Amino acid sequence: MFFIPGGATTQHNGVAADVVIPGGYVDKVGERFLENSVPPQKVAPFLGAEANSAELGTAWTAISGDLVPRLSERSKTRVAASPKFQEIEQEAAEARQSDGSIRLADVRKRSVERKAKDKNEEKKSFATRVRDAELPYVNEAVDVAADLVLAQRGGVAQLPLLQIAKPKETKPAPGKPATGTASVNAEKDPPRKD
Repeated sequence: MFFIPGGATTQHNGVAADVVIPGGYVDKVGERFLENSVPPQKVAPFLGAEANSAELGTAWTAISGDLVPRLSERSKTRVAASPKFQEIEQEAAEARQSDGSIRLADVRKRSVERKAKDKNEEKKSFATRVRDAELPYVNEAVDVAADLVLAQRGGVAQLPLLQIAKPKETKPAPGKPATGTASVNAEKDPPRKD
């Protein structure tokens, strides 16, 4: 059995996220929905000073309870302004409504709609399509981590809530990413602008 530093096991309940972003998964996913799920257990927490490293520069810093809600709020603001996350939320809502059944006609319809939206979709490799699908999650995780570092260096007072305007739809130049998108290949592509 595996236990997180707070003493709880990950069996049955998993690890609760402090900052939640929309996902394409339906609600009834996880060990707790399996027939022979292992019941959760708890041991004494091991978050004390004895669990921390004595070596200079390797010790962890606890995240204060008032910081997590600010990180979460900033993430929610970014996610709400993101057309890609709005699309992800809509697909998740449709998946919940389907109650576990998938109609081939619906899958094909969405495929045709995506291809019509992005004429280059068929030319992309499988790896590129997977990267594009994961990119919003990776970008948001990096943004949350950057917010955490900023807050820890300057204090919570230095972490204002964001006011994000909806991005304007722009046509990218041939061979360039659209405004507001990011690329995994930092050597070739310009820095992210969202």
